[in-house]
Amino acid sequence: MDIQSFALGFAGGAAFVGNVWIWTHIKIFLNARKRFMADVKRGLHVDVVA
Repeated sequence: MDIQSFALGFAGGAAFVGNVWIWTHIKIFLNARKRFMADVKRGLHVDVVA
């Protein structure tokens, strides 16, 4: 296996894992923001840790 095809395979795998990780955290962040905005509307100021 030459170094170029290995690098391409590694980059492809890393991109796939990265996309899954990013989408998971976007969903977590959006849910956390929704809860945070609801708390702010109730007058509570809560630190959100995502």
